[in-house]
Amino acid sequence: MSAEKQENRRVVLIGDPSSKRSAFFRKAADSLGIAHQEMSWENIFDLKELQGASVKIDPPPCQTVRLCQMQEQLKAYRRRLQHLAQADCRFLNHPEAICQMLDKRETNLRLKDRGIPVTEMFPEKIRTAGQLEAVMEERRCYSVFIKPRYFSGAAGAAAFRMHPGIGRRKLYTSCRLEQGQLINTKRLACLEGNEEISRFLEQLLSLECVVERWHPKADFHGKSYDLRAVFQFGHIAALIARQSKGPITNLHLNNQALDVRELGLDETIMEQITSVCQKAYDAFSGSKDWNAEDASGSRHWNAEDASGSRRCDAGDASDSRRCDAEDASDSRRCDAEDASDSRRWDAEGVSGGVSMAGIDLLLEKGTLRPRVIEMNGQGDLIYRDIYGENRIYKEQVSILGTAKK
Repeated sequence: MSAEKQENRRVVLIGDPSSKRSAFFRKAADSLGIAHQEMSWENIFDLKELQGASVKIDPPPCQTVRLCQMQEQLKAYRRRLQHLAQADCRFLNHPEAICQMLDKRETNLRLKDRGIPVTEMFPEKIRTAGQLEAVMEERRCYSVFIKPRYFSGAAGAAAFRMHPGIGRRKLYTSCRLEQGQLINTKRLACLEGNEEISRFLEQLLSLECVVERWHPKADFHGKSYDLRAVFQFGHIAALIARQSKGPITNLHLNNQALDVRELGLDETIMEQITSVCQKAYDAFSGSKDWNAEDASGSRHWNAEDASGSRRCDAGDASDSRRCDAEDASDSRRCDAEDASDSRRWDAEGVSGGVSMAGIDLLLEKGTLRPRVIEMNGQGDLIYRDIYGENRIYKEQVSILGTAKK
């Protein structure tokens, strides 16, 4: 144990008090006997109220299903994050970092520049359906994902495939076009009419989108899957597979959460997954010095559900009422200390980083090589965890509440 005295620090949660996130963070705090304060996004609060506190920021509730209105709400959210960044407190994830990770393009570039395997993103700024097809032809890449640059939770995401020569097209999306506006839904649809697809793409691409190569994913029992990891304080706190018959795997679209152990991945693949997650996390971590007792006694993820080990059967969650804003920041390392089970969090790098990130990965079909799809600094809501032992939020509360003053 570090010789430095551990003192309880005031814990503040900024979010939506009626959400599952708040409810289970509250439950974790109560179970540990750590007092905390909740502040709602609906209220205007003085930054002085945060002085000296340990603060977690959850996303505000998304109050619309119309993508154009989501875009305006997201701009307002980013402004509030920038305002919060001026507070004299310690953040679980710094507002500037959260703001940075909202940007899929910049996140992808940051990881790529550090040699971390990511999905291939086209550099072109594509604004129209005709421009998209021309770029696809030029690159001889006939299957792509199109996503609004700053959205999350599959809002506005589309998988588009065209067959060269015969002119046949298919587009999969959970949005529908209604009176010239895109509406987010919980149902995956397939469009096949060329005119219908063109109209849809014109609307979607007007929102400023990124376009990525549609990498074939590994499959299990006839369904493709990808992975969601929650990586916090230097270790994987949860890892689940999201399985789907279609190309979009988010669980709120009635896809299946699968215990990753059922996939039968060998130790080498699991080590590669852990390594990629660690490097991606390090690329967005920042300067902090958390001191806390590690209830698990280990910072290493372990699929075995044994005493003192971390379980990976926690299922993912995506609440369609919520615009899960995407996370970010700048470079960190974890330093586990001495003979006790306590861990000193001594991260070095740019001030204002992340201590937690939701990381989506795919395993390439055939090679099972992991690639980062995207990252989310508020991607820690895992249903099987909160309805099980609630380990993710308990660890957060414990570390926030015992941070060094």
